[in-house]
Amino acid sequence: MNLGELVMKKIAELSEKTGQFNELLDGKLVSDIRIDDQVSTILKVVSKKLQNTRDGKTFLLMTLGDRSGTIRSIDWNNSKYNDERLTNGTVVRATGKVSLFEGHPQLNIASSRDAIKVLGEGEFDPNKFIEITSKNIREMYDSLLKQIQKVKNDKVRALLHEAFVKNDRFVSDFIESPAAINVHHAYKGGLLEHTLDVTELAIQLMEAYPEMPIDKDLVIAGALLHDIGKVEEYSLSPTGIDRSDAGELIGHIVIGINWLTETAARIPQFPKKALVDLQHILLSHHGEIEWGSPVLPKTIEALIVHSADNTDSKIAQFREYTLKAQPNILNPDDTVWSDFNKYLSRRIRIRGVVSYGEKTKD
Repeated sequence: MNLGELVMKKIAELSEKTGQFNELLDGKLVSDIRIDDQVSTILKVVSKKLQNTRDGKTFLLMTLGDRSGTIRSIDWNNSKYNDERLTNGTVVRATGKVSLFEGHPQLNIASSRDAIKVLGEGEFDPNKFIEITSKNIREMYDSLLKQIQKVKNDKVRALLHEAFVKNDRFVSDFIESPAAINVHHAYKGGLLEHTLDVTELAIQLMEAYPEMPIDKDLVIAGALLHDIGKVEEYSLSPTGIDRSDAGELIGHIVIGINWLTETAARIPQFPKKALVDLQHILLSHHGEIEWGSPVLPKTIEALIVHSADNTDSKIAQFREYTLKAQPNILNPDDTVWSDFNKYLSRRIRIRGVVSYGEKTKD
């Protein structure tokens, strides 16, 4: 299948990038900062608030962050000056010493006036704020196209072609889009990776129950399209992943439903029943009302897509913790516990990779 010029260009662009940056120039990631470190590192202002102590001393409390997380930061010396010139999203080089505050690292900004230096575009590496998938973009996109070919219904397959083949600009945006800001697959190519993983998981789930009357076309199409609205929900900038106005105001589920309804209307005689079933899959894929779905999964196809989506998003979070902790685990029997994860509502145990049937070396 011939790829459009924009898609080819985007695949080449993403394939050339590694997501790495020069730590000597841009400083440590937040996740690598340790207590008692003296740091000079490039971070983004996530939030700030000018406050006063009980005895009237003014200080600037900030949350600074990069692609790996955030750190509480406090400026005692130039609080009013920095409060006036900093806004949320401002990229700065912050210099100071890290201490322990209520069990967590805190960056205490140095006393000099230039301890917080505002940086403009071109003065920092965007890779400090956003990663790129470690998987091969072209191979993932080719795998996605192969999934489309498994769909037998001509109308449903035409719908998928509209999404992932015909619209060069949309496809280019899709393969670069993240799947989230900070929960799972929060990096360039994350949406493509997540979509493909969910589709493959959904097919495996479906095939595990051969006695069930399951519409394979709906499962594949629903899995491929379940997060299609995220292409418009998120935007990329040199300082990371942001939520668009549409993302904030209506969210990816409604954006996806609008796209699905409008696109199906352009396909002559698109079956109404298939449209309703696909709309239901998109609406219910979060699985619970409290998780953001306006309706619960009420068809087997919708339940399968939700289960695959939920499984992949959670395992991806476990994977991120594990990959970050593994370099610090020297013995397969060692155990490391993560901080409490508010999205998973738990801490995660990470241990060295060893089969329970294997013998560890003395």
